[in-house]
Amino acid sequence: MAEGIQSVTNFLVPATGSTNAFMIEQTFSATPYFQNFNNVELNGIPFRPSGVIIDNTSGTGDLTVLINELSFAITCPAGLSIQMPYPAPVNHSVNITGLGEATVVFVDYPVVPFGGTQLSLPNPTPVSLPSASLTATLDSSSGSSSTSAGLHMVSFYNSGSANATIAGGTLAAGLTITFEAPVGQTIGAIAYNATGTTLVIATLG
Repeated sequence: MAEGIQSVTNFLVPATGSTNAFMIEQTFSATPYFQNFNNVELNGIPFRPSGVIIDNTSGTGDLTVLINELSFAITCPAGLSIQMPYPAPVNHSVNITGLGEATVVFVDYPVVPFGGTQLSLPNPTPVSLPSASLTATLDSSSGSSSTSAGLHMVSFYNSGSANATIAGGTLAAGLTITFEAPVGQTIGAIAYNATGTTLVIATLG
């Protein structure tokens, strides 16, 4: 087991600046390893970590760092290394659980998120992130049908002279209505009836 704080050099602060790191190297288990940063200092300067670097390449299970005051957790799967910033309150403490040998380094300088990881917040809400590549389409219809489910945006323009029906509602001639899904979600199929008029339909999905 190794533990301690030391000055370190990095390229995220001016050359005259000073940054520090606090390393914990040991065999972790399901029993939480507790570290309180309230009284940790170097050369009389309090240590205020705001990021963590985890090497769990030798571990056989997930390693989780829990910021107790925020119930904010950072998890590094077995066999991986990650680095992650976190919202650090002043004088905070952490609990670390894992399975096997690992090294956890807390730092007081900005770190760029890197590596496979999952974040866990109080009462998390799972979301499905949209695809990075979306396809746009433009079509017209003078009949009755519905759009495909799973799109991110659907827009109807009534270019004719009679009313159209969109999702059970009336779209008057010359008007446009657009449906946009919130981030992480998609739109279900939208029924429309353009009999007697013409709908121009644009989609993104």
